[in-house]
Amino acid sequence: VYRWADDAAGWDPIVNPWSIDPTGGPTGAKALKFDFFAPGLTGVLLKVGASNIDATSYVTDSFSPGANRLILAAVENTGTTDTPTLSGNGLTWVQVATVITGVDRRLTLFRAMKPSPSSGAVTIAFGGLTQTGCAWSFVEFDGVSTAGANGSGAVVQSGTNSAIDVTTLTVTLAAGFAAARNATYIAVGHSANEAATPEVGY
Repeated sequence: VYRWADDAAGWDPIVNPWSIDPTGGPTGAKALKFDFFAPGLTGVLLKVGASNIDATSYVTDSFSPGANRLILAAVENTGTTDTPTLSGNGLTWVQVATVITGVDRRLTLFRAMKPSPSSGAVTIAFGGLTQTGCAWSFVEFDGVSTAGANGSGAVVQSGTNSAIDVTTLTVTLAAGFAAARNATYIAVGHSANEAATPEVGY
């Protein structure tokens, strides 16, 4: 689930839930929440996909990131809590946050930014360790700060939360989250095939 705002229009919800349940298991949810500087922000979903095949790595379909845009990649793996690494598109993928639910699921968020990224696929690797499934979502944002390296200047803060057998999940950000020039990105993983609904006001 991701959403953003700009200075002129205020909050404008865009909701694209994605989930994978290749192994069953207890109902759970996990979320990563991010607040980043974004004057005149626009966002585009680049690629989304999933696999329930046992593998040590997964390859996305090809996509084309834009120049100097914040690319956020959310990856959920099942079967273990191994942390993935990403490679591809001529980008350096930096882990922003990661969270575990239960004993066999992990949701991880990466950022990247470069003046001249290349078109192509991204490889999601687990260091030779077999996973039972993986889901991924790549989205890019324009109008963000290009300071720092690999999108570091565009991500101001982050938070995580996880729970099992719940119907709601909350992630708290520091003061400044509601400022008109800030925006929010949320990645949500489920262990069941169900949609996620944002709270009122988003």
